[in-house]
Amino acid sequence: MLLLNVLFWCSLVAGVFAKTHEYHFEATYVNASPDGIKERRVVGINNEWPIPTIRVTKGDRVVIHYTNGLQDRNSSLHFHGLFQHHTNSMDGPEYVTQCPIAPGQGFLYNFTVEDQAGTYWYHSHSGTQYGDGLRGLFIIEEKEKSDYPFEFDEEVSLSVSDWYHSEGPELMKKFLSRYNPTGAEPVPQNSLFNDTRNVTWDVKPDTTYFVRVVNMGLFVSQYLKLEGHTFTIVEVDGVYVEPQETDSLYLSVAQRVGILLHTKSTANENYRFLNILDEDMLDLLPEDLQLVSTNWVRYNDYKPLPEVFPIGYHHYEKLIESLKPFDDFKLNPFDKEEALPEPDHKVELNFVMDNLGDGVNYAFFNDISYVAPKVPTLLTVLSSGDLATNERIYGSNTNSFVLQHNDIIEIVLNNMDDGKHPFHLHGHTFQVLFRSEGDDDEPEVYDPENPDHNKFAKHPVVRDTVMVNPNGFIVLRFKANNPGVWLFHCHVDWHLEQGLSVTFIEAPLEIQNSELPLPKSHFDACEALNMSSKGNAAGNYGELHQEWLDLTGEPLQYPPLPEGFTAKGYLALFMCIVAALYGVLSIYKYGMEDVNSEENEALLQKLYTILKDNDALDENEESTMFTLNSNGERLFEWAFGKKLTPQERLRKNQRALEKTQRELTRETTKLQSQEKKLISEIKKSAKLGQIASAKIQAKDLIRTKNYIVKFNSMKAQLQAILLRIQSVRSNQQMATSMRDATRLLSGMNRTMNLPQLSRITQEFAKENDLMDQKQDFMDDAIDDAMAMDDEDELGEDEQVDEILGKVLDEIGVDLNSNLKDTPTLINVNNESSINNGKVAQALGGDGGANNDEDDLQARLDSLKK
Repeated sequence: MLLLNVLFWCSLVAGVFAKTHEYHFEATYVNASPDGIKERRVVGINNEWPIPTIRVTKGDRVVIHYTNGLQDRNSSLHFHGLFQHHTNSMDGPEYVTQCPIAPGQGFLYNFTVEDQAGTYWYHSHSGTQYGDGLRGLFIIEEKEKSDYPFEFDEEVSLSVSDWYHSEGPELMKKFLSRYNPTGAEPVPQNSLFNDTRNVTWDVKPDTTYFVRVVNMGLFVSQYLKLEGHTFTIVEVDGVYVEPQETDSLYLSVAQRVGILLHTKSTANENYRFLNILDEDMLDLLPEDLQLVSTNWVRYNDYKPLPEVFPIGYHHYEKLIESLKPFDDFKLNPFDKEEALPEPDHKVELNFVMDNLGDGVNYAFFNDISYVAPKVPTLLTVLSSGDLATNERIYGSNTNSFVLQHNDIIEIVLNNMDDGKHPFHLHGHTFQVLFRSEGDDDEPEVYDPENPDHNKFAKHPVVRDTVMVNPNGFIVLRFKANNPGVWLFHCHVDWHLEQGLSVTFIEAPLEIQNSELPLPKSHFDACEALNMSSKGNAAGNYGELHQEWLDLTGEPLQYPPLPEGFTAKGYLALFMCIVAALYGVLSIYKYGMEDVNSEENEALLQKLYTILKDNDALDENEESTMFTLNSNGERLFEWAFGKKLTPQERLRKNQRALEKTQRELTRETTKLQSQEKKLISEIKKSAKLGQIASAKIQAKDLIRTKNYIVKFNSMKAQLQAILLRIQSVRSNQQMATSMRDATRLLSGMNRTMNLPQLSRITQEFAKENDLMDQKQDFMDDAIDDAMAMDDEDELGEDEQVDEILGKVLDEIGVDLNSNLKDTPTLINVNNESSINNGKVAQALGGDGGANNDEDDLQARLDSLKK
């Protein structure tokens, strides 16, 4: 009882000092051009963009009255990295903790940041909406500056992101399409720095800045490099770490980092601050995409800013090679928390991408692509009673795992894709026990029996978003001490929309007992969309358990692609062949005809009219493509593409081969998985005595193994070709350099006139000799003048003596008789001088001097004797 009273009074005291931050946000469309190239519609707050930064203090309460003012889209808000203790309903992902917020509908977010401080952000968790602008910083400060485990003078917040010129829904239609069977992600048109470009940051000399950096992008990771400076990492994802110096940073989307930047002591120069897209994540590299964006740190207004980083892929390659960002896996937490003990529950997730029956490329965890349920999962937990511990009620396609309260959970994620993927866990931070380097050729799968895979760090880094390497794996651990429904998903939002997500239902019975009551806005949001706020994933419920376990009508993923050609496939192939033959004949017929220039011009104008009427021309094409020269080169470029230089062709071919290699690797992985399944099925058939089936399966196994061997051989051949292409590119670059050097030398040789140079040299030698002669003449003249001055001085001395003698004669003074010689020796009696307190003096000029001379003479005479 005493303890409860103490806790009660402590909560009251904390409430007195805590502050409530209340906001009224309405999502609205705003026109903006953050990269200065194309103005487009973006999602802002209260008719403004960028949206506001939320800045609070540890322990404060946040109340947001949110209204979806978008006429054509649902919306929601997620507060990335916040634990949401006892307020799981405020986490924000639609279909997980709430129903989507329909256009015109309101929603209340009300929570307290109890025990967190650090760098966070908030964003829409509805489709790819945050990529259209609905994302901002969420900063939680310590209560006192002395609470930070490091010292700084000033604080600054920065953000980086990728940027698209088209809206998310439009891009999504093209991405999740049968016409994009490889699942190539949309490539951004630009990168932003603080939601704009070419930013100038004015700094003070000899000052320590605490800089909070967030990658709020939708897809691409970025590097950060401040030339002439280093960073000291002190925080990642809201977790303080032991200080670590680095020359640059690497942030995947959704990751945050806090750094200390100590500026130079003098303001003699300004520096470039570069944010750099990770080109490895792009399947296609458009020619107009600037991979490096230039910003500046300015010390002195009177000094010029450095030039913009040069455009060109070879400059980008050299820059990337020079960067040495510190590996976040090697960071240590500031509190030196040791690795969690052996897990109570292990979750192994094997991740692949593949096509389903609709031809679309999807992402899978353990062969399941996430499909949103009809009832948000949290509402299923709250309405299902004791059945909340049964994973079945959450659906077949939500990848749901029920976790026990306070269990140690280990996640092993095997990435069988050749891309980089940042994974984020809601409601928790986790320890990164191990991260493999990955392999460009073969997926590396975690093996608990392999000692190299179990070299876990003693003090592993702790964060909430981690990057897994291509074809690599990660091992994570966390404690299930925060009851709630939490997503674990890839934060590349294109991949999340492909289904790359799982759901952790953590301590469901504790959720029912500890979760604060849902506000009315939750139920209103569901009602506005005719969604049920009660029931299983299919929306089914009843008095009986059987009704809760009935998943009839639940949303499911598409069935797999059929094996071999279907009737439609054969028909499509036949029609393609017919169309191709007809096209070849048409081209031949047209090529053999003699068309004069007037007919050619009329034909082009007709083509122009047809294309313009069907909106098949861009604005630039309208003004340029049909202004033809005599050879019709621009029409050729428009129809068949721009003519590439040899270097561009080499790079294009190299990319195509690399893509083919990745596809072969993906197919090999599938075949290896199929091989394991066949071996298992053969064993089952043999145990059941089904020898005929086992033989058929054995034949399939042999074919599969042969295909694997063939694919590996093809990959090896492609690798050899890639090496040759790289060699050709290197030789071409060397040849280009030699050509440029030859041109330079040739130009210098042309400018050199040997006869003229010889004549100039002779004239120089002649003039130089003449100058030496003149200099000798001047020196002799000066010496003669100085000698004459000495003689003059001697003559002047004689005249002075003569004049002085005449004057002295006139006054009757004999200079020689009256001026006595100065004594050559002074007799000083040290002892008597000291005793009498007198200083010895030189005497002369009066009669007393004669006595001294006589005494001195007497002494000399005695010495002679």
